[in-house]
Amino acid sequence: MIDEVGTIWVVEYPTQYSGIQDILWHAQVTDFILQSLGGLRKEHIYGIYKSKAKAEKAAYRLMKSKPIGPFPDLTNYEGQTLADLRR
Repeated sequence: MIDEVGTIWVVEYPTQYSGIQDILWHAQVTDFILQSLGGLRKEHIYGIYKSKAKAEKAAYRLMKSKPIGPFPDLTNYEGQTLADLRR
């Protein structure tokens, strides 16, 4: 299979129990597809990056404002909207 994309970095929304290793990971496109087939939903993903540095920056920023509940509640990031978090 031809893969012109290469490695991508995925940042997921954290839960109150997440560590950085739970929300920041890298994969090839084929591995990412398998994750999606295994239950990864687009609602869980904050962003997909080509740059590791940009993904790390986003992940650490999200970790500073973890949600209160055990599941990602996209309105529960200390009153910030998704647009605020993406800046």
